[in-house]
Amino acid sequence: MLKPFQRMFHASSSVHTPAPDGHLPITLAELAQGRRAHRDWHHHLVACLTGRSSEVLHPEEICFDDRCAFAHWLQAMGEKKLGGTGYAALCRHHKLVHLHAANVVSFRLGGQVERARILFRTGYADASRALLQTLESLEMQCQPHPSTRRSTRGRNSRLKSSEAPATT
Repeated sequence: MLKPFQRMFHASSSVHTPAPDGHLPITLAELAQGRRAHRDWHHHLVACLTGRSSEVLHPEEICFDDRCAFAHWLQAMGEKKLGGTGYAALCRHHKLVHLHAANVVSFRLGGQVERARILFRTGYADASRALLQTLESLEMQCQPHPSTRRSTRGRNSRLKSSEAPATT
């Protein structure tokens, strides 16, 4: 299913010529930009939920999945660079991230702190992990040799329990 990625990433990462299957090659640096955009948004959400930011989040705004930096990155990369399967999976997980985040914020603002915490640690965290794991699988396809692949799953794709919203 992801075999086209293996062929197209053997070219230089700075050259963007169409691969034989019509996809444009994507680089590890471009995928890292997407990962960074999601991480930054996640940390901002946690800061707001825990009171480390004075900004008030509004569920009716964060429920939209087309207004954040990751959405802009995703649109810029597009199906042509990410491939149909990768692009569809990222879109699906990204939409769920925003829907769960909006519900977490809604519960938090409504004083239902425990409910917000549970949803953050389940629905939101699952969607965020799935998004990061999809990015990781795309990164793995960029690696030229299996011996140079290194897993970032434990370090980068899991949410730390310290990043969960506080009960206060």
